[in-house]
Amino acid sequence: FLEQVTRHSLITIHYGTSLVSINHQEKTILVQNTKSKKCSTVVCDVVFGADGVNSQVRSFVQQGQETKHTQEYAQWDYKQITFTKASVKKLDMKRHVAYTWTRKDASILAFPNNDGSVVAMFVLPKNSFASLASAFAIKKFFRNNFPDLLPALFDITESLLKNPEGYFVTIHTDPWYYKDFIASNNP
Repeated sequence: FLEQVTRHSLITIHYGTSLVSINHQEKTILVQNTKSKKCSTVVCDVVFGADGVNSQVRSFVQQGQETKHTQEYAQWDYKQITFTKASVKKLDMKRHVAYTWTRKDASILAFPNNDGSVVAMFVLPKNSFASLASAFAIKKFFRNNFPDLLPALFDITESLLKNPEGYFVTIHTDPWYYKDFIASNNP
């Protein structure tokens, strides 16, 4: 998709930048280069925000107009697990393959990175991560539920004890656009 979008001369994508602000009246955005920290103003005809649940664009859509905003949380939470190249080798994971391990009340979805590591999303029912607060509990859980991942137990334990819990949330904003200038992702 991104490859097709970049072929259109009227569309500009600003890589390596963070959105700082949107000016509705002047139809401009202020972006900051993530490496140099230099800010620049970009004149825009239209801004499309596809920046997910924590959308900065959505907050600018809401400015200056009355909106309804609701959030719905799923009954599942997640934590990120990173498998190092060494663990990937131990698990005999292939470089260009996505992996999924599912159980009755748990799922792990894993995707390869360009550096040979693999990043995974470990999904459990809401409030279940509290029961995995120690290396012993994690080992027991994986021995009982995902024994084929035990060769990577060090990476799993380190990730689960270090990484914060994430939440699946659906956000509805009405309206999800501002005049003919900004549109935000809205499921």
